[in-house]
Amino acid sequence: MLWGWLIGSVFTIIIGLCLAEISSTYPSAGAVYHWAGVLAPPQWAPLCSFLNGWMNFLANVAGCAAFASGIAEQIRYTAAIGKKGYAFNFDVEIGIALCFAAVWAITNAVGRIDQQGMMFNFASIFQVLTTAALTVTMFVAPLFLVPVQPDQQSDIVFLWTNNQTGQSS
Repeated sequence: MLWGWLIGSVFTIIIGLCLAEISSTYPSAGAVYHWAGVLAPPQWAPLCSFLNGWMNFLANVAGCAAFASGIAEQIRYTAAIGKKGYAFNFDVEIGIALCFAAVWAITNAVGRIDQQGMMFNFASIFQVLTTAALTVTMFVAPLFLVPVQPDQQSDIVFLWTNNQTGQSS
Protein backbone atom coordinates (compact mmCIF):
# COMPACT_ATOMS: atom_id res chain seq x y z
CA MET A 1 0.00 0.00 0.00
CA LEU A 2 2.86 2.36 0.78
CA TRP A 3 4.44 1.94 -2.65
CA GLY A 4 1.09 2.46 -4.34
CA TRP A 5 0.61 5.75 -2.50
CA LEU A 6 4.11 6.95 -3.29
CA ILE A 7 4.04 6.06 -6.99
CA GLY A 8 0.47 7.29 -7.42
CA SER A 9 1.33 10.56 -5.69
CA VAL A 10 4.25 11.21 -8.03
CA PHE A 11 2.04 10.75 -11.11
CA THR A 12 -0.74 12.84 -9.57
CA ILE A 13 1.70 15.69 -8.95
CA ILE A 14 2.93 15.49 -12.55
CA ILE A 15 -0.66 15.66 -13.86
CA GLY A 16 -1.41 18.55 -11.50
CA LEU A 17 1.61 20.47 -12.78
CA CYS A 18 0.53 19.88 -16.39
CA LEU A 19 -2.99 21.12 -15.65
CA ALA A 20 -1.57 24.14 -13.83
CA GLU A 21 0.47 25.01 -16.91
CA ILE A 22 -2.54 24.68 -19.20
CA SER A 23 -4.81 26.68 -16.89
CA SER A 24 -2.29 29.50 -16.66
CA THR A 25 -2.15 29.60 -20.46
CA TYR A 26 -5.93 29.40 -21.00
CA PRO A 27 -7.58 30.89 -17.91
CA SER A 28 -11.33 30.57 -18.35
CA ALA A 29 -14.41 28.99 -16.88
CA GLY A 30 -15.13 25.49 -18.13
CA ALA A 31 -11.70 24.14 -17.27
CA VAL A 32 -10.70 20.95 -19.09
CA TYR A 33 -13.89 20.94 -21.19
CA HIS A 34 -12.93 24.31 -22.65
CA TRP A 35 -9.23 23.44 -22.87
CA ALA A 36 -9.99 20.35 -24.94
CA GLY A 37 -11.78 22.51 -27.50
CA VAL A 38 -9.04 25.16 -27.56
CA LEU A 39 -6.15 22.71 -27.82
CA ALA A 40 -7.76 20.46 -30.47
CA PRO A 41 -7.71 21.23 -34.20
CA PRO A 42 -10.76 23.35 -35.13
CA GLN A 43 -12.57 20.54 -36.97
CA TRP A 44 -12.19 18.22 -33.94
CA ALA A 45 -12.87 20.80 -31.20
CA PRO A 46 -16.61 20.02 -30.69
CA LEU A 47 -16.02 16.27 -30.52
CA CYS A 48 -13.02 16.64 -28.21
CA SER A 49 -14.98 18.92 -25.87
CA PHE A 50 -17.98 16.55 -25.91
CA LEU A 51 -15.88 13.46 -25.18
CA ASN A 52 -13.85 15.30 -22.57
CA GLY A 53 -16.99 16.44 -20.78
CA TRP A 54 -18.36 12.90 -20.61
CA MET A 55 -15.03 11.37 -19.60
CA ASN A 56 -14.70 14.00 -16.88
CA PHE A 57 -18.21 13.17 -15.63
CA LEU A 58 -17.52 9.41 -15.61
CA ALA A 59 -14.19 9.95 -13.87
CA ASN A 60 -15.91 12.03 -11.18
CA VAL A 61 -18.52 9.32 -10.64
CA ALA A 62 -15.85 6.62 -10.41
CA GLY A 63 -13.71 8.84 -8.18
CA CYS A 64 -16.56 9.45 -5.74
CA ALA A 65 -17.26 5.72 -5.56
CA ALA A 66 -13.57 4.96 -5.01
CA PHE A 67 -13.23 7.60 -2.29
CA ALA A 68 -16.35 6.35 -0.50
CA SER A 69 -15.09 2.78 -0.67
CA GLY A 70 -11.63 3.82 0.52
CA ILE A 71 -12.99 5.76 3.49
CA ALA A 72 -15.21 2.83 4.48
CA GLU A 73 -12.26 0.45 4.22
CA GLN A 74 -10.10 2.72 6.36
CA ILE A 75 -12.87 2.88 8.98
CA ARG A 76 -13.11 -0.91 8.91
CA TYR A 77 -9.37 -1.37 9.41
CA THR A 78 -9.14 1.37 12.02
CA ALA A 79 -11.95 -0.23 14.02
CA ALA A 80 -10.02 -3.53 13.95
CA ILE A 81 -6.81 -2.16 15.46
CA GLY A 82 -5.86 -4.30 18.43
CA LYS A 83 -8.46 -6.98 17.60
CA LYS A 84 -8.18 -10.32 15.85
CA GLY A 85 -9.97 -10.25 12.52
CA TYR A 86 -12.18 -7.43 11.35
CA ALA A 87 -14.40 -5.27 13.53
CA PHE A 88 -17.35 -5.72 11.16
CA ASN A 89 -18.11 -7.59 7.96
CA PHE A 90 -17.91 -6.46 4.35
CA ASP A 91 -21.65 -5.72 4.13
CA VAL A 92 -21.31 -3.06 6.83
CA GLU A 93 -18.34 -1.59 4.93
CA ILE A 94 -20.49 -1.31 1.80
CA GLY A 95 -23.22 0.36 3.85
CA ILE A 96 -20.74 2.92 5.20
CA ALA A 97 -19.50 3.63 1.65
CA LEU A 98 -23.08 4.10 0.42
CA CYS A 99 -23.79 6.48 3.31
CA PHE A 100 -20.76 8.60 2.42
CA ALA A 101 -21.78 8.64 -1.25
CA ALA A 102 -25.35 9.63 -0.29
CA VAL A 103 -24.12 12.47 1.92
CA TRP A 104 -21.94 13.77 -0.91
CA ALA A 105 -24.81 13.53 -3.40
CA ILE A 106 -27.17 15.40 -1.07
CA THR A 107 -24.51 18.01 -0.36
CA ASN A 108 -24.04 18.68 -4.07
CA ALA A 109 -27.77 18.74 -4.77
CA VAL A 110 -28.73 21.20 -2.02
CA GLY A 111 -28.95 24.85 -2.97
CA ARG A 112 -26.61 26.92 -5.01
CA ILE A 113 -22.86 26.83 -4.66
CA ASP A 114 -22.65 30.42 -3.40
CA GLN A 115 -25.00 29.47 -0.54
CA GLN A 116 -22.78 26.59 0.53
CA GLY A 117 -19.64 28.61 1.17
CA MET A 118 -19.24 27.73 4.84
CA MET A 119 -19.80 24.03 4.16
CA PHE A 120 -17.22 23.99 1.35
CA ASN A 121 -14.72 25.88 3.49
CA PHE A 122 -15.16 23.31 6.25
CA ALA A 123 -14.88 20.46 3.73
CA SER A 124 -11.67 21.92 2.28
CA ILE A 125 -10.07 22.35 5.69
CA PHE A 126 -11.21 18.85 6.72
CA GLN A 127 -9.78 17.35 3.53
CA VAL A 128 -6.39 19.01 4.00
CA LEU A 129 -6.18 18.02 7.67
CA THR A 130 -7.23 14.42 7.11
CA THR A 131 -4.83 14.05 4.19
CA ALA A 132 -2.00 15.38 6.35
CA ALA A 133 -2.99 13.10 9.24
CA LEU A 134 -3.22 10.03 7.00
CA THR A 135 0.12 10.82 5.39
CA VAL A 136 1.85 11.20 8.75
CA THR A 137 0.12 8.08 10.07
CA MET A 138 1.14 6.10 7.01
CA PHE A 139 4.81 6.82 7.68
CA VAL A 140 4.82 6.85 11.49
CA ALA A 141 2.45 3.97 12.38
CA PRO A 142 4.51 1.23 10.70
CA LEU A 143 7.49 2.23 12.81
CA PHE A 144 5.63 1.43 16.03
CA LEU A 145 2.73 -0.88 15.20
CA VAL A 146 3.85 -3.24 12.46
CA PRO A 147 6.60 -5.78 13.13
CA VAL A 148 9.06 -5.82 10.27
CA GLN A 149 9.20 -9.15 8.53
CA PRO A 150 12.08 -10.08 6.24
CA ASP A 151 9.77 -10.98 3.35
CA GLN A 152 8.28 -7.47 3.16
CA GLN A 153 10.80 -5.97 0.79
CA SER A 154 10.21 -3.68 -2.18
CA ASP A 155 10.91 -6.49 -4.65
CA ILE A 156 7.90 -8.34 -3.18
CA VAL A 157 5.75 -5.33 -4.05
CA PHE A 158 6.82 -5.19 -7.67
CA LEU A 159 7.70 -8.78 -8.59
CA TRP A 160 5.59 -11.15 -6.47
CA THR A 161 2.05 -12.23 -7.31
CA ASN A 162 -0.41 -14.13 -5.17
CA ASN A 163 -2.08 -16.55 -7.55
CA GLN A 164 -4.75 -18.46 -5.64
CA THR A 165 -6.54 -19.76 -8.72
CA GLY A 166 -4.50 -22.93 -9.14
CA GLN A 167 -3.74 -21.89 -12.73
CA SER A 168 -0.26 -20.99 -13.86
CA SER A 169 0.46 -17.30 -14.33
